Amino acid sequence: GTWSITMDESKSLTATFTQEEYTLTVDIVGSGAVNRDVTGPYTYDTVVTLTPVADPGWSFSGWSGADAAELVDNLDGTWSITMDESKSLTATFTLNTYTISGMVKVDNVELAGVTIDFGDGSVVTGTDPWSDGYYEFTVDHGWNGTITPSMTGYIFKPINSVVGPVESNLTQDFTAYIELIDVSIDGTAQYGQTLTAIVLPDGATVNYQWLVSIDDIDYLPISGATESIFTIPSDYVGKYI
Repeated sequence: GTWSITMDESKSLTATFTQEEYTLTVDIVGSGAVNRDVTGPYTYDTVVTLTPVADPGWSFSGWSGADAAELVDNLDGTWSITMDESKSLTATFTLNTYTISGMVKVDNVELAGVTIDFGDGSVVTGTDPWSDGYYEFTVDHGWNGTITPSMTGYIFKPINSVVGPVESNLTQDFTAYIELIDVSIDGTAQYGQTLTAIVLPDGATVNYQWLVSIDDIDYLPISGATESIFTIPSDYVGKYI
C-alpha cells in the first residue's frame, strides 16, 4: 500500500482516488416487489429507502437475509439501509387468507353436529370452542368452492352455497329442517268428519295443502285448506281428497 520515489530533481505526481461501489441484492419470496428510492450501484454511506409492494391478494410479511438486521423501520411502510458494503436482503410476501363462517339453526335454535363440506375439507358445527351451530374455515385469496351442509334426518336451505373468488371474510348461514319421511291421513272420509294429516317424524317441517279431485287423476288445491286438519264439507261428498 506504499510507493517510493528517488528525488534527483523536482518532480510532480497526481494521486487519483475513486469511490468504491456496492450492490444491494433484494430477493423476493411470494408475489410482490420492492421499490427503492435510489438505484445502484451505491457509494459509501448512501442511504437507500425500500418500499415493499404486495401484489393483489398478498401481504408483505417481513425481511430476512444476511443484512436484514441493518434495516431501519421508518414506521411508514418503508425501511432504510446504509450502504457501506454490498448487501443482500430477502422480502417475503404471503398469500392472504380469509375466514368463511356461519350459523346453522333449526326452529331458530343452534344445531350442533352438522357437517359443513367445502371441497378441500370439512368442519362440524359445535366443535369446541364454538357454540352449537357455529362453523368456520379458512381459505386462500381467490378461493372458489361450494359449501354444503349435511346431517342425517335434516334438509337444509339453501341446499348449498357456491362462493368465490373469495377476496374478504364471508358469512354463510343455513337453516335446517327435520326431514319428512312419511305422511298418513287419519279420519273417516264422510261429510262433516275431520281428516288429520300425520307426519313422520313428529316435528318434521311441512307446508300443508289439501287437494281435491273428481277423477283421482287431476287434483286442485282447496282454497284455505292449509292446516294439518280438514273438515269435509257437503259439496265434497263423492270426490277424492
